[in-house]
Amino acid sequence: MSIEGKKCAFCGKEFTPSKYRPNQTACPAPECQRQRQIQNIKEWRSKHKGDLDPDVKEARKQKYREWRSKHQEYLKLYKESRRDEYRTYMRDYMKKYRKKKAGGTEEAAAGQP
Repeated sequence: MSIEGKKCAFCGKEFTPSKYRPNQTACPAPECQRQRQIQNIKEWRSKHKGDLDPDVKEARKQKYREWRSKHQEYLKLYKESRRDEYRTYMRDYMKKYRKKKAGGTEEAAAGQP
């Protein structure tokens, strides 16, 4: 194996890795890329088993509900402290949204006979 080339982890052929991904392990062949994606999904799922388990999700939701019910005053103070910031954000967001929506309808109307 040369310095520039690497051996594909799936087909065993030598390939030149991308200059942006020097640690690349799979060659650009579609079948090797598909196998790499499948392997990545399996690794992710094995690391995040709790995220996929419905019982764990439900337990986490319950825990969050209990925390929120115990800390209602904190949440109220948090919202109040950021009310002006949120209003400013929403005002700007809605201006952009309305402007985009109005611009889109004019363009659509101009294109129709």
